[in-house]
This record gives sequence, C-alpha cells and structure tokens, in this order.
Amino acid sequence: MRIEPAASDLWLISRDDRLNGHKVPASAAGLLVAAFAPGTIYSLSEPIMAAIGSVRRAELIAEWLVAHEYLVRDDDAEAIKTRRWLESWAENGWRAASRYHARTYGYPFEFYEADGNSAEDVRRMVAYNAQQPDVDRARPRLHDQEKVYALPDPAPELFPATASAATNLAVAAQPLDYDRLASLLSLLTRPIRQARMPFAESANLLRKTSPSGGSRHPTEFSVVTHAVDGIDDGVYQVATVDGALDRMDHLDASSRDLADLSGIADDNRPYALIFFNSYFARNRYRYREPRTFRTVHMDVGHLMGTAEYLSRANGWAVRHAQHLDGKKVADALGTDHRVEATIAATLVHAADQPAESRD
Repeated sequence: MRIEPAASDLWLISRDDRLNGHKVPASAAGLLVAAFAPGTIYSLSEPIMAAIGSVRRAELIAEWLVAHEYLVRDDDAEAIKTRRWLESWAENGWRAASRYHARTYGYPFEFYEADGNSAEDVRRMVAYNAQQPDVDRARPRLHDQEKVYALPDPAPELFPATASAATNLAVAAQPLDYDRLASLLSLLTRPIRQARMPFAESANLLRKTSPSGGSRHPTEFSVVTHAVDGIDDGVYQVATVDGALDRMDHLDASSRDLADLSGIADDNRPYALIFFNSYFARNRYRYREPRTFRTVHMDVGHLMGTAEYLSRANGWAVRHAQHLDGKKVADALGTDHRVEATIAATLVHAADQPAESRD
C-alpha cells in the first residue's frame, strides 16, 4: 500500500501501480492508516466519524475502500498467504526482513512520464550532494609497486573483429598476450568519456562500454595472470581512470591461491582471471538502501557479458564463476568484503595455446 499527498486536500493511494491508483480525501487516507492495525469496519471508521461529521459518510468511505480492495478481510486468501510467510520468516529470525520485504515488494518506480519530468530525481541528487559531495568514482591507486603495466586509451580500433564475427563465434583464436589482454581490459574497464555533474563539488560521471544505473559504475577489477606473454604472473589491480595495471605485491595470497578460489582456472594454458569487485557505497549514494544490493549485481552481469563478447572477438574461450566465497576472496585480495565484495569472476584463455614453462 502506498499513500502520498497529491494536490490540495487529496491523497494518492495505490497498491502495486501508481498509475492505477486513486485520489481520495484525507478522511479515506486516514482510514487506511488506521487499518494498519486490524479491526472491524465500524472500529476503523470511528476515528474519522467525528472529523467529517457523518457516520453514514464514514461507512460509505469504508465500503468504497473494500470494493476497491484497499481494505481486505482477515479470511481473504491473499491475506492468509501473506500472514503465513510473515510467520515463516519470523520463525527463521527474519522478522525485520519480512516486514521490509512486505512493504517494498512491488513498490513502483518513479515514472518520468507520469510525474512530469526528471525534476524529482534532480532534486534528490542535489539534496544528497548538499549532505555529502559525490566524489567516489574510482578506487585509489596503489603506490610504490614494482610492476606497473600501462593500459591504452579505449578506442574502436582496439576491437579486433567485426561485431557479427564476434557474435557468431566466427573468429580464429588469437594468442593470449599482453597487448591483446590490455586492449580487452581497456574496453572493459576504462571510461570512454566523462560528463560534468551540475552539483557543486561533485566528480564527473564516467561513461563506459557497459551500462550502469545512474552511471555509478560500482565495479572495480582485479586480474590474475598466468603464463601470458608480455606480463609477469601475478595479481593486479586495474586503475580504471589512470589506465594501468598495478601489481599487488603487498598481498600474502599468491596468484595460485586466488586462481584456486575461483574454481575455474587451469594452469595448462595461459589465462587471465578477472574478478569483479563491487563497491556498495558508490551505488548506495544514489539508490539508498532498497535498491543498492540489486543494482550492483546488475552491473556485474553487464560487465560479464561485455568481457565474454570482447573475448570472443579474439577467438578466446570464456568461463564464468558466480558462486564465489566472497569472504575468502576478499581476504586474499586484502579487502573488507563488507565494503568491496567480489561478486563474480571471468576466466579468459586461448583454448589451444599451451602454457610455456617459466621455470
């Protein structure tokens, strides 16, 4: 149930879809608020009878709300079903989660067409920025690393095949070397342009090849390389804005440890293992609590698809891992999984290219 002010003394009430809601007087909205605690039609109507000065009018309002299914009986099938799963969740210690789910399930999006324009969205972002400047766009660089490899600026010529050939898997396998890997990582991770924000102190928005809700781009990248010509084996952090791979020499975990945690790596051939790490706070800045957890997963899904498409353009084989032990991966990467969580990983390798010994 959604109740919100509409115009003058009217309130907009709706169930699952605001576009199919009703504008009602304050007395009807007040009766709905009273109905959050179960009661009879008379007991629910009683508080507004004095306010509107008519018993009959209060009864008519209650009857209208019942007819339009804003009020339902305790023995209503949907009401019984809802109570049962609320009780089931509570038995498992999820009482607060169940109430949150019940109140937000089916909650409608802001429709710019219905609400006029994007003014409300802009108003909210201005208010958020007034509380805290929106400056988080990229993970900080590592410093004093022994090995740093440059990534090229993203450009169309880095894409090695036609779109149709990549889509139809009609590309002959190319050797997996650093130049080709760097091109893939550039197109996958780096911004192709920036957009200024109209808010004081806010950093520019980043535009990349993969879509991201609100252009938040919460995903950062760690890469494990094995037997790739042109780059030392190791664990690297991608500096997306500066365009570099910084080797993470400070880690206690080895590249082999991280490869084992992925469950998909194979030392018999050269490979690059890409971990997708989500910064929850970057999306939470815009979406606040309800949508944050969902949006970071959507972001990673887009990126995994892009990684696969770019890999197919080189004729490389691809494997994905979506059921990682996030805590163990975060520990190996030296991060806090409650701040930067590894959501998934993608393995890229040339299927018929053997790994040369580096002993």
